[in-house]
Amino acid sequence: MTIDILDPKRSQGATPRAIRLRDDFWAIVTGENDPSSPPTLHAGGEVLLLRFPLSVDERNRDIASLRLLHEARAVPLSDAESVYVAMELQLLRSVLGEDFGTLPEAVWGLLRDTVSEISGLTVAPSPEQLLAARAIRDCLFEGAVRNIFLKSKALELVASFFGQVRLLNGACRMALLPSREVEPFLRARNILGSELETPPPLGTLAAQVGVSETRLKRGFKRLFGMAPYEWLREKRLAVAHELLLRREASVSEAAYRVGYTNVSHFIAAFIRRYNTRPGELLRLARRIAPTP
Repeated sequence: MTIDILDPKRSQGATPRAIRLRDDFWAIVTGENDPSSPPTLHAGGEVLLLRFPLSVDERNRDIASLRLLHEARAVPLSDAESVYVAMELQLLRSVLGEDFGTLPEAVWGLLRDTVSEISGLTVAPSPEQLLAARAIRDCLFEGAVRNIFLKSKALELVASFFGQVRLLNGACRMALLPSREVEPFLRARNILGSELETPPPLGTLAAQVGVSETRLKRGFKRLFGMAPYEWLREKRLAVAHELLLRREASVSEAAYRVGYTNVSHFIAAFIRRYNTRPGELLRLARRIAPTP
């Protein structure tokens, strides 16, 4: 595979930047760019191209996606902050071995399309994917350690995407939602994500996005693999995890900032989710990168 990013307006060291993990495996970080000159990727061969957003976007561009590129051609990249993982299909076959044949049916449907890459798969990114994508963007390691770290995070993103597709299809026994039906549920997710401390009641949320409460619950679970307030809990804990990891809040501050009024309840939920106490995570973060 060859990667060539064309963006004449970008300065040295700015995004987009391509990170070679090996000849057939790349990570690409993009940022906000002039829409009149979007970055373009040139990839030769049969290549899986996955995109993961780096932030929640009110214009609903925060979608994780998978496309299969069948021949060398120019592929415009998103102008939103994103991490792309480009992997030759043969590498995926090699990594998975006999398990290659057990990929989710929706992925197999994409791989069987040998004519064009017009179709693709989209899912709402999980908090874990957001953290892994940001880890690739913010990696400070150097040399061999950097390569090992970035490879592991890129593979984590690939595995997480396939796992999410399997979860959605397995839980619902149906195809993923058509893109035209996604918008109300994305808006509902964005509202919950922006109002962690005081989320609206379910009926109010349904009215805000223009669907019935029943349709909101069913569509949300079909798209995101969980009910709205299950997603809210996961989001709260993921935000608190990042606050602690970045040493931006104490345990009680992190709990209150994500909507927990009872710190003991927050600690119990955090332990169930991450198998460690939030105070232990904060102490570890301080040992690894002490405040100057």
